[in-house]
Parts: sequence; C-alpha cells; structure tokens
Amino acid sequence: MRPLQGRIHLTLAEMFRLGDAHAKAEAHLFRALNLFREMDMRHWLDEAAAQLKALGHLLVVAHYNLGLFDFLKERFTQDGDA
Repeated sequence: MRPLQGRIHLTLAEMFRLGDAHAKAEAHLFRALNLFREMDMRHWLDEAAAQLKALGHLLVVAHYNLGLFDFLKERFTQDGDA
C-alpha cells in the first residue's frame, strides 16, 4: 500500500499546486518524496522532484533526512539549472 500512498500524495500535490494552494502541495509532495525515497522508487522520485521544481521554492531539508537532501541535490544538479 505504500507505493499507492506515495502516488496519491503526488497526485494531491499536483492538484494543489495547479490550484495555487502551494502550502498544501508542499506537504503532500514531501510525504510522497519520503515514501518514494524509503522504497527506493527512482522513477517516482524523479516525478516528485519535477513537481518540486515546478513549485519553485527554496528547500530546507532537516539534518536527519540526508538521504532526501542527497537525492534532491543529485537530481537538480543533473537538470543544469539548479
């Protein structure tokens, strides 16, 4: 069920982002990112990272969540406009 939970959070994040409810979008997006990272679902991590980039916000990642930081750093560095 965790992959489904991640996809639901990702979809909710996109809906809220498109509806200009960015705080709600961020909350769902970070839940999705954490779930996908814990399950090492790279495709869905990339999808979530694209959503995060579309939000266009400054990111602050907690010190205990270094895996998420490393993933986002790698992902956005590859895009070239990080």
